[in-house]
Amino acid sequence: LSQWYASKKYYSQYVLEDNFIRTILLKKYKRANFSKIHISRKTDNHFEIVIHAQNLGILIGTKSEKLKLFQKQIKEFIFHYRQSEWNSKLKVVLHIFRCKTSASSIADFIV
Repeated sequence: LSQWYASKKYYSQYVLEDNFIRTILLKKYKRANFSKIHISRKTDNHFEIVIHAQNLGILIGTKSEKLKLFQKQIKEFIFHYRQSEWNSKLKVVLHIFRCKTSASSIADFIV
């Protein structure tokens, strides 16, 4: 799910960027068993990403030691995708929740 408003000039770029973020997260952190990734934008360089996953230890570690690294990696993914097109500061806010029962996690368990 994505939630933001963009002018015609940036609309397709934002859609592709959101898809890139989701694809990278799903590939790199496959064992986290994501059930939902919600991306909202306050401004061009302020992302708020809400993640619902079954295995949070993969993302944030046992005592949240991996959280800063995870946030830094997301920023790097975005800068890599943009190829330094925008040189302003990027702010990524993460909200991570544990999800125990969802259709996707049950399907993964069955298969």
